[in-house]
Amino acid sequence: FGSGSHRPADQGSFALFYHGKSFITPSGYFGREYGTAHHMQYTDQTIAANAVLIDGEGQPFRDVRAVGKIVASGEKNGVSYVRADLTAAYPMLTNYTRTFRLAGRTVIIEDAIEATRPVTVTYNLHSLAKPTLAGECARITREDGAHTVTLAIVPLCGGLHGLRCTDRFAVDLNEGVPEEYRVTMPTQYHLSWQTEKKSAHYIVMRYEIGEV
Repeated sequence: FGSGSHRPADQGSFALFYHGKSFITPSGYFGREYGTAHHMQYTDQTIAANAVLIDGEGQPFRDVRAVGKIVASGEKNGVSYVRADLTAAYPMLTNYTRTFRLAGRTVIIEDAIEATRPVTVTYNLHSLAKPTLAGECARITREDGAHTVTLAIVPLCGGLHGLRCTDRFAVDLNEGVPEEYRVTMPTQYHLSWQTEKKSAHYIVMRYEIGEV
């Protein structure tokens, strides 16, 4: 439906839950009221979604033409898949498809991106639990009763590098809000990878749940 009223610029974004526990979620808060800087410049923008930025830019905001659509879905050899065409949501691109594949506790997400000129891709993810980093891989751990559940996030293809994690929003929760009206909310964590400039990108990321 694009990013019209009450719809963030988040076509192609996703969330991952396991046994009711969140591992990957959209980011940002509403803040104290409608229209704060954090709400309009962060929460409703692509940077707060689990979606990519192109040359640091997200999808058009409040544009009903910036839509995604599901173009294929099904199951083959025990793997369920859904493919979305996100080209209209990224007017700076000539083609963008995002494919989700689910097999057991493993999700594979493939991004095929094309542009008329070399562009960089920023791959963003957000979590309510603090990730641990190892090279270009990340792990998110949650307690589930007597079990410890871990989501391993592993780049498989696409030249993703420079993994960073921060607990700071790109636009502060209380930016521009008078001190007496400022709010305190639980911490959120933000992962991001970068690519080199290329006119075509094929990025593959694996998300795998493990229990102990």
